[in-house]
Amino acid sequence: MTWQYQVAKPDDLRPDTLEQIGVIYETSFSPALRESYTALITPVMTGTATLYLASLNRTVGGFALTAPLSIPGVNYLSYFAVDPAQRGQGIGGVLFRFLLDDAYRRTGDTELLWEVERPEPGAGPDDPNRRRIAFYRRHGGVILDHVADFRMPNLAGPGTVPAALMWTSLVRPAPLTAAESEAYVVALFADVYGRDRDDALVMDVVRSIRVDA
Repeated sequence: MTWQYQVAKPDDLRPDTLEQIGVIYETSFSPALRESYTALITPVMTGTATLYLASLNRTVGGFALTAPLSIPGVNYLSYFAVDPAQRGQGIGGVLFRFLLDDAYRRTGDTELLWEVERPEPGAGPDDPNRRRIAFYRRHGGVILDHVADFRMPNLAGPGTVPAALMWTSLVRPAPLTAAESEAYVVALFADVYGRDRDDALVMDVVRSIRVDA
């Protein structure tokens, strides 16, 4: 038997499937990065987000959640996780490629943007955040280095979470320019967090963007 990769429709989300996704979600992301489970699933039910599943029989091995940004051709990857018990089988790599190819087949979208929590200074190679960044790099993701001080809102309370902004494209080999990075940052904060360009956090992040050499 091999893992199956699919776009999950509302009718596919049986109670046991939802329970397994919830467990993976809570074990893979800190409270600062997690919205409520209802907020996670509701856009899937209403058709405004796409849920990807890796499954074997009725076992969920991993999931990913994407939604379109207001920039044409760009999707935002809000969550991507593999069940810790199923890691090491290549599920993550296949799932990541599957969601990129699926978006291109269905809508012609070719780019993906996402955030990754930065490792603590001095963290070793086994640090989960360092491993997560390394995984994405192996599968074509690049850190948008123009954005020197990207931070996410803390979803569990006040403050922010230091992060890296990552991007990949199916058709474009060159990374984004500083001007493009700024446009993507502004769109992300507006579309995902409901924060406009005059928001203090958005202004801080935009000010940290380095111009092209």
